[in-house]
Amino acid sequence: MANISASQVAELRKATGCGMMDCKKALVEAEGDFEAAKKILREKGLAVAAKKQGRVAAEGLVDIMLSDDKKTAAMVEVNSETDFVAKNASFSEFVKGILRTILKERPADVDALMALPFDGTANTVEAELNDKTFVIGEKLSIRRFTVVEGVMSTYIHGLGATGVIVKFNADDSVATDDKFAECAKNVALQIAAMSPAYATKEDVPQSAIDEEKAVLIAQIKQDPKNANKREFCPLSRSNVRAIYFLRRLQEQPECRCPTVPLSLCISYLQFQNSELPFRLRLKLPLKV
Repeated sequence: MANISASQVAELRKATGCGMMDCKKALVEAEGDFEAAKKILREKGLAVAAKKQGRVAAEGLVDIMLSDDKKTAAMVEVNSETDFVAKNASFSEFVKGILRTILKERPADVDALMALPFDGTANTVEAELNDKTFVIGEKLSIRRFTVVEGVMSTYIHGLGATGVIVKFNADDSVATDDKFAECAKNVALQIAAMSPAYATKEDVPQSAIDEEKAVLIAQIKQDPKNANKREFCPLSRSNVRAIYFLRRLQEQPECRCPTVPLSLCISYLQFQNSELPFRLRLKLPLKV
């Protein structure tokens, strides 16, 4: 085995931007041949991935996958540089491979996920990500994921722009009810469309109410109509209701029929002895 010096490793690292250990392994494999080591790193996709780390990956895909028994769901956000890549079939299948890995291995976080074997291969998720980066030619990154167990409803909006998992406190008999399933789906769709921060009035902390009131008061003060007034009227009841209106799930109008309050659907869920203790919404980041 060739004797690899620290200066050789540092030189290869400077030329490729790869990690020290990756550079050393490549040099050992190439028996000290600098160009051969660079080729090895390139073939592995590490060099390309390292060069693209400074780029912004603000597009991508949010996807959800259910386990075979439908009792566990995994949701992941994988980012790319352009929406063109996000719509690519190869990229979409790569995301599904990540989801299968998550469902099988249940990693604690993204770092743990990166070290796991990618679905159906001997490579790690990180290695597959680097290979995809090299093949596609854009920076790719796994931003976040979650795993939810229990009775739930899921929804993907806009071909992967937004994903929602809604978990209900309900037993299996409720979960098999067709009307419950339809209503639960509507709740997931509502969360995707309206992004409520809270489910009920009781969920809203006083700090959030005070913050929204302060914003409304500031807006009233800045209104030219109030410029010459020493005092302005306190918040009206309608102003206070507005604080809750778009932030509470129950108070929102049904997004598909604005004249119908979503509380009717929530009431049905409560009638079916199920509650809404948890909701999660992932939305792709805005363009930078």
